Amino acid sequence: MNISNLSSQIDIRLSNLNDLTLLIVNNVSIQNIIGYEDLDNSFLKSSGIEVQNILTNYIVSSIVNQYVKKAVIFNDAGMLIESMGKESGYLNDYANITTSKNFKILSENPKQLYQMISEPVVSSGKLCMPILKPIYSLSNKYINGWLYMEIDLGIINDILDSYKSYTTLFVTTQNNNIIHSNNHYNIDYNNIIKDESNSYSDYIIKSYNLDKYNWKIYTVEKLININIESQNMLSVFYITVGISLVAGLLIFIGASNIITRPIKLLKIRIKKISSKDFSYDDETENLHGEIGEIGHVINEMASDMEKLLEQSIEMTNEKKNFEIAMLQSQVNPHFLYNTLNSIHWMATLQKNTGICRLVDALTNLLKNMAKSFSDKVTLEEELRLLDDYLTIQSIRYMESFEFVNKIEPSLYNIKIVKMTLQPLVENAIFHGIEPKGKFGTITLDSHIKDNCLFITVTDDGIGMTEDDINRLTSRKKETNKGSINGIGYYNVNLRLKLIYGDDYGLSIKSELSKYTTITIKIPIEE
Repeated sequence: MNISNLSSQIDIRLSNLNDLTLLIVNNVSIQNIIGYEDLDNSFLKSSGIEVQNILTNYIVSSIVNQYVKKAVIFNDAGMLIESMGKESGYLNDYANITTSKNFKILSENPKQLYQMISEPVVSSGKLCMPILKPIYSLSNKYINGWLYMEIDLGIINDILDSYKSYTTLFVTTQNNNIIHSNNHYNIDYNNIIKDESNSYSDYIIKSYNLDKYNWKIYTVEKLININIESQNMLSVFYITVGISLVAGLLIFIGASNIITRPIKLLKIRIKKISSKDFSYDDETENLHGEIGEIGHVINEMASDMEKLLEQSIEMTNEKKNFEIAMLQSQVNPHFLYNTLNSIHWMATLQKNTGICRLVDALTNLLKNMAKSFSDKVTLEEELRLLDDYLTIQSIRYMESFEFVNKIEPSLYNIKIVKMTLQPLVENAIFHGIEPKGKFGTITLDSHIKDNCLFITVTDDGIGMTEDDINRLTSRKKETNKGSINGIGYYNVNLRLKLIYGDDYGLSIKSELSKYTTITIKIPIEE
């Protein structure tokens, strides 16, 4: 269980680092400026300062910010821009990077990424993990420059530190570079890598693969030898039985109590854990010798199990609360259906086609909202639902926006969770087009990649800043009195992740005063 937790933490930490590098190398401003040989005019210098701020902000806002010692973007012409922060820049940084072994190895063999441990080239301190990624041109046809970063090994050591009080751990890369934060037993880790059974008869050594990055986790546990004193006591009993039967009996009972009492306490403790009682038990740790060490390990294990159980309960409750919120957001439609039907026929008799069309659209929306939000429908059915909603909104806003559907009809049979598109188009109208005060366009498009369907909702409204995006993606409760169902970005994203998994959901790209694009990623189901 501990190794599973450790593997997940390392995987998440490296994934966060990888996400940071992808944000940087795919930024349009960075891709644009890296194509210039130098910043020889005021406009380019101003752009360079803006790119430096973008690079710095990406790092500062990243979860792995504290481990980034230095980040540099540069091209073959010698143009170089460094992030601002922990380490100062130097005039010889470009030469130090391009002539270093790190640059040569990583540029020639991208598979060595996340496998190297080396001395820092442009930063200070101890060993680091160098990162080198290409920055492509805006057309993605050729490499314009490079992103070079030096990462403090604390990115892994901080995780290992949380286990060092009771377990010896170390991690190796594919190239057998060693990362560790403790060595309780002063063992040569290099010998363990060569042969896990290498003459360490007093230890249990195991290895576990981290398949995603071809790393390994090694555990080194000292064998706990419990001296069974009962045989000695039994011998003493036989020797003393001739002297005094009573004295021998008392010695035997006393010795038996010394041995069996700690075992009984551990047995009781384990039974409590099996009954889901994970409370701390100091009595088992106060036992003498190696039995006390076992008690300490059992307490640590109980604490970890309690945390995992709490996380599981929290996720289950969150899912239940979401489903309850969905039920609460439904409108009891029976009275409304009858009323709307009466309005429809009255409008028909008066030959008012606009009201008929509006009532039909609203009726269809209410019927769909009365059903479960977790239902999956075809993309064609979801688009019909969206058309009903747009019929109402185009009348409400007096056709102040245009809706363009570029989705190929060949994709219409793919399944999608119902009420996924409508809240996103609603956001585009309310938060993008309406504040703009001008005629706008909302475009729906799609493509397939890696057996996944990607749908984009793009508006040419007021756009958003990074802070706006962060507030939108982290806001659990969205209050919009003009919304038809109260379901916003956060709830749509959560609903997709609960149904499909954490690899799927929504993402946002936006540029202030220009556009906002929300991308839906779901697996293909027909």
